[in-house]
Amino acid sequence: MKKPFLFLVSLLIGISLFTWVISFIGWQEIKNTFLGFSSWKGLVVFLLSLLIAILGSLKWQIILRGKKIKVSFFELFKYYLAGFSISFFAPVFLGVGGFFSTYLLKKKHSIDWLKGVSSLIIDRISEWTTNLLVIFTGILIFLYKIGPLPRKLTLIFGITFLFFSI
Repeated sequence: MKKPFLFLVSLLIGISLFTWVISFIGWQEIKNTFLGFSSWKGLVVFLLSLLIAILGSLKWQIILRGKKIKVSFFELFKYYLAGFSISFFAPVFLGVGGFFSTYLLKKKHSIDWLKGVSSLIIDRISEWTTNLLVIFTGILIFLYKIGPLPRKLTLIFGITFLFFSI
């Protein structure tokens, strides 16, 4: 009962946010942005997205090799993309894409479920660590550019950062 409810709530929130953004920005501005988006820029965005998927698969392969599990890069790339697709289309179900990738690893290569899941957890921890470093660096650059913040805002930033770090 919780999952369908969460799905509906997140769907309604998403539709509401989308409607608000469209009403705020306007269809004409969105159209102008797409018209200014050349095929060269589209190719660059596609290649960067592909590079992210390739690096994610390579990272997963390195983690698995550390557990003495050898799977070809191409196979892991397919599983990674399958899991990414599920995560993209069903973001309300956090982690389902990764577990689906791990399921494919188990089904196709008879990898122990615990080893597969632990590789997924290690991958997520490394991803979150990197994200926190990028966020922290971004905050430092932001603070450097705008100067000192009021005391209350500094306290809010500090508590929020501490919360997400934990």
